[in-house]
Amino acid sequence: LGELVLTLPSDQYDAPFAGARCGRCRNCLDSCPTGAIVAPKVIDTNRCISCRTIEKESDSALPDLDGWIFGCDRCQAAVPTTKSPMHRSPHFDPLFDPLTISDREWLAMSEEEFLLRFGNTPLARSGLRRIQQNVRINQERTKSRARHWAERQTANRPETSPDIVRRLFGKPSVRKDRKPEPDRPAHRHRPDLRHKGSRSS
Repeated sequence: LGELVLTLPSDQYDAPFAGARCGRCRNCLDSCPTGAIVAPKVIDTNRCISCRTIEKESDSALPDLDGWIFGCDRCQAAVPTTKSPMHRSPHFDPLFDPLTISDREWLAMSEEEFLLRFGNTPLARSGLRRIQQNVRINQERTKSRARHWAERQTANRPETSPDIVRRLFGKPSVRKDRKPEPDRPAHRHRPDLRHKGSRSS
């Protein structure tokens, strides 16, 4: 967001939008990962990832951050009229690419390094402690989703024959990696009556 104040008249001005121009478009509502846009032009700030990761911290629990650690652009990126135009000036190039910074690098970063690298960027508004907190929250929820997925896969797995035997008779199923024993003579079950010290003739 920005504003340009001029003391001289310009030779051209952008025509203001007439009306909402949304029509039947619901891209911003449908793209919000937390459902924070509860109605057209109505945002629940407690559920908005941008508000909860940038603005003043709240006492209520954080929503699912959907992988974000600072801000969220899902709704803005979904709106067709706000697509970012290409630029030719290097002054508008991004100062850094956040996707190149790993979770491990964020968590190992010191306050001094953070201020040196991001002290003049919007990230300083949130601060390193909150960013590291959000990294840990995303890591824990990723693990939780993985555990939940594994549990669902196990619950939906069809029963096999060994499973049915175990459930009906309480007998352990045969290990698949156990090799079958070779055939032996029929008298192998007969008791050996010889004395340990005797020799067969």
